[in-house]
Amino acid sequence: MSPQVLFLENESWLRTVVRSRVGESDAVDDIMQNIAVALVKQKDSLSEINRISAWLYQVAVKQVLMYRRTRGRRRNFEDRIVK
Repeated sequence: MSPQVLFLENESWLRTVVRSRVGESDAVDDIMQNIAVALVKQKDSLSEINRISAWLYQVAVKQVLMYRRTRGRRRNFEDRIVK
C-alpha cells in the first residue's frame, strides 16, 4: 500500500491523537506533515510492518514529543534574549 493511501486512511484518528497531546491547533498541521514525511521515508519497508496503526501511533507520539522539545528550547532561547 502506498504511503499516501495509508496516511489518508489513518489521518482522522492520527489528527485526534496529535491534537489531544499538543493543544495548539496551529501545530497539528505541522506535526501531521512530519508524520506524512516519516511514512514516505519508510515506503520501502512499510510492507514489513505488521501493525501499521501501532507504528503510526508511535510515530505520532514521537513527532509530538519532538515538537514540544523544540518549542521548549525556542522558548528558553527567547527568554534568555529578553532578559
